[in-house]
Amino acid sequence: MKKSWYMFILIVCALVLGGIIADHAYGSMAWLGEGGGFKIDPVTFSVTNVISITFGFNFYVSIAQVLMLVTAFVVYYKTSAKICG
Repeated sequence: MKKSWYMFILIVCALVLGGIIADHAYGSMAWLGEGGGFKIDPVTFSVTNVISITFGFNFYVSIAQVLMLVTAFVVYYKTSAKICG
């Protein structure tokens, strides 16, 4: 169970740190902010005048986030035995 939490924390940290790097990359490092994604436009279902439900989805990933995820997996496989026992 500790290994699962360790991997989850590493993935979340990699995605957040990669997003920060991608947002602040400029000049010769601007390629780190490039990426792609897809989205499903919001659709609203009105059941009555009181209840209205909206569904939508937006997914975007940058090069910096992918590099940080690869780094997180390498760190996990190198350190999980020492940290998680």
